[in-house]
Amino acid sequence: MITTELKNARIKLRLSQSELARRCGLTQAQVSLIERGKVDPHVSNLVQMGRVLNMELVLVPKSMVGLVQGLQVQEPAQPAYTLDE
Repeated sequence: MITTELKNARIKLRLSQSELARRCGLTQAQVSLIERGKVDPHVSNLVQMGRVLNMELVLVPKSMVGLVQGLQVQEPAQPAYTLDE
């Protein structure tokens, strides 16, 4: 869900709801409502929040969703051992 992704990105960047709100021109209460899925935010607010959080809101044709999901960067797997061991 997009609201969960926004919240996770905010936490990862160690931003408070108040700081995110300030940078987006929103109130802390609006950010809280958006993150909890209690309101349907304006697209412009989602775009602004995403940009502050180093994300972009992108519309993808349904037929292309699988391909786009396959492009997501995965964390490199940790080897079970190294040659130094």
